[in-house]
Amino acid sequence: ARERMVQADGAKREAYAELLPTLTLSASHTPWSDEDDAFFDGGLALSLRLFDPSSIPRVRQANRLVEAERLDAGEIRRALAFDTANSFYLTLAADSLEKAATRRLEVAEEALRQARLRADAGLVERSTVTRSQLESATARTELIRARSGTLKARYALFYLLGAEPSQLQADNTWPALQAPSEITDKPAPFAEMLAEAGRLRSDLLATQERATAARFAAEEPLTDTLPKFFLRAEGSYTDDATRTFRGDTTDWRASLVASWDLYDGGARYGRRERLASVAREQALIVQAARRRLGLELSNSLSDLTTANSAVEQAQVRVTVAQQNAEEIRIRFQQGLSTALEQADANVAEYEAQVELARSRFNQQQAQLSLDQVVGRWPAGQTPVPPESTP
Repeated sequence: ARERMVQADGAKREAYAELLPTLTLSASHTPWSDEDDAFFDGGLALSLRLFDPSSIPRVRQANRLVEAERLDAGEIRRALAFDTANSFYLTLAADSLEKAATRRLEVAEEALRQARLRADAGLVERSTVTRSQLESATARTELIRARSGTLKARYALFYLLGAEPSQLQADNTWPALQAPSEITDKPAPFAEMLAEAGRLRSDLLATQERATAARFAAEEPLTDTLPKFFLRAEGSYTDDATRTFRGDTTDWRASLVASWDLYDGGARYGRRERLASVAREQALIVQAARRRLGLELSNSLSDLTTANSAVEQAQVRVTVAQQNAEEIRIRFQQGLSTALEQADANVAEYEAQVELARSRFNQQQAQLSLDQVVGRWPAGQTPVPPESTP
């Protein structure tokens, strides 16, 4: 993005250079000649465009392209912020899965300990211990997978934050992440959010700027049919006065030059047709982008509504699964339930917690998607100001 801004700024300087005077200094020294002795010649020429209509559209086009690149650079930063926020929420979800897996293993280990005690006392069959061992081994495997997922999620997050490989924690100890407060406000009406997106979306604004630049470029061939006026001044010096007409060592002149290209073989009309077609194409791209914005906003609102409902249902499922698991554990301790029922209740509680973590992650993703479509920054953060023109 930075280099594209440099390129656009360079094109802008080239366009503005047409409005500025040009100054040329030339000099020559002739040490050998058949007719004269050695002599020195020097000249200084100044040229200034007084009126060149074709340069005006080029300057306006360059200004719009610089603004488009500036907006694109801001949009790239915003996209990076959303990628980082998504990775952050993924890490939080991985932490939740690891905690659920740890809880499952703790319950399974306690159930195995009690099963062994009761089997040694002859209160239950050895198959009860075997079933508890299987559940403990399964829970341990899930915990290993959850820890691996958490580690990978943190690696991805720190990569987006610009961390070097040497800065990654070799001992897998990481700082605790603080989850942001949940957004409970209802989304604004569709029309308001659509209007807000039209004001904030840098990519849409950049597309509009490019369409405007294309329209200015299409005006250049028409202005090229008008006359141009130049002011030129020249001065010369020679150390051999005999070589000049008046016998002076210096000479100067100033002139006003008018140029009018009446016919160039039709090249300007072909260029006008081509650039006008490009301008119409850019205008259609802007229209398509704005129509697509409405579709993206509708889909994001629908996804957020679905994700909110899924979180509510997942919370109910976790509550029921925890109550059932607690009852089964009490009954198992009293010898009123089997190890199979204990393991099933433990698995059901773990799966409910996993589903809740995934539902919350999907909810956070849906909120991020909505914020991105509208043109906001993630989690209500203050927009990062775009860099100034280099």
